[in-house]
Amino acid sequence: MAMDLAENISHKTSGLIQSSNHRDLLDIVDTLRNSGVSHYVDLPQIIVCGSQSSGKSSTLESLSGIAFPTAEGLCTRFATELILRRGETDKPEIKVQIQPAAGRTGEERIRLAAFSAETSDQNDFAKIIESAKEAMSLSGREGSKIFSTDVLRIESTSPTAPNITLVDLPGLFGASDKNQSDDDATLVQELVVGYMRQRRSIILAVVTADNPFANQPVTKSDVQSGIKDCRRKLTRLGRARSTKREKHTYLQRISSQLSKLIRAGIDGVYADKFYESYPGQADAFDRRLRAHVQWILSEYADKMREDGHSLEIVEEDEDPVREISSKYIMRVDYLEIVSDLMVECRGRELPGTFNPMVVGDMFSRQCKPWEPITQNLVERIHDAATTTFNKVVSEICDQNTRSRLMRLHMEWKSCEAVVYVVAQ
Repeated sequence: MAMDLAENISHKTSGLIQSSNHRDLLDIVDTLRNSGVSHYVDLPQIIVCGSQSSGKSSTLESLSGIAFPTAEGLCTRFATELILRRGETDKPEIKVQIQPAAGRTGEERIRLAAFSAETSDQNDFAKIIESAKEAMSLSGREGSKIFSTDVLRIESTSPTAPNITLVDLPGLFGASDKNQSDDDATLVQELVVGYMRQRRSIILAVVTADNPFANQPVTKSDVQSGIKDCRRKLTRLGRARSTKREKHTYLQRISSQLSKLIRAGIDGVYADKFYESYPGQADAFDRRLRAHVQWILSEYADKMREDGHSLEIVEEDEDPVREISSKYIMRVDYLEIVSDLMVECRGRELPGTFNPMVVGDMFSRQCKPWEPITQNLVERIHDAATTTFNKVVSEICDQNTRSRLMRLHMEWKSCEAVVYVVAQ
């Protein structure tokens, strides 16, 4: 049996893992998961995944001290939730239950939930696993299922176990054989990827030493994407900053990059990697400020042409474009309004002439919609600029620095507003 992992970790880490607060927190999370909350909310978890025969069973044995049966992949036909707790017991106590999958019928859920087994003799563990397989209809007989989406819940308490919860997943495989089909490979792939995509999952990837890292199924797709994301975050964090000079240099770098990217966005020069675009990209306009503003201005021009005048003046031989009668007027009726307005604007003009100010009055009446339309334009451009600014700041610095800079920015704007009001 492999040496217990808890005996090899540092005293500092061991103290954290074995603390009562840590155990209580894990117990709360496990209770929520056992109640089915994980179907609606992603819960924190460590998932163990890898290819078939990659050594996952040996890894779990090292962590738990439990000798998992390995013949024919007995423990890799379904997800296994391994709950390790340190307790004042002479021998390890093992409890096994089945958590039915969401797709099970009501009758199946009742039957599977009723499955329960306990033992303090590890020699009985393989028999319990075999009984659990039978309950899940994974008997190995012709016509029975090979893999299941049910979860086997194993709770082990021993005096040397670390307080930790792991979820062991079936091994990934690409080629089918007499025991497992292509459909089984798809089911396992979807199951593993589903766990990986849960944002609170910590992925413990087990890989074989005889296969290049990049070729391991578990390190492809989502994992590789996650690695790239971590590298981007580390790049944003930059080097360690323990002195004022290092912090000042870091902020200067942010200021320089911010100014460069914002100027490029305003000028419409999208050469920097930040402005890369690809088909179907949802935030292309959010990054490319000038393109976004040009699009907003085009919509503004269309809006002004359609609704920029209070009344649509309709010729006698034409039909109005607007459907609401209060929004249009026939030309002959409008001329009467103009005649009345010319009388109202009479000044010192000679007979037969009119006050030029009547044109200004008519224009003022017709351009009433300009103010709300233009106010909407200003708000949209302000929102576009704010969104681009936030995108740039998020790109060049970490979340903590961004939050502090934005808070200082808002405080500065508030002070500026107070000073303006007082000056009035």
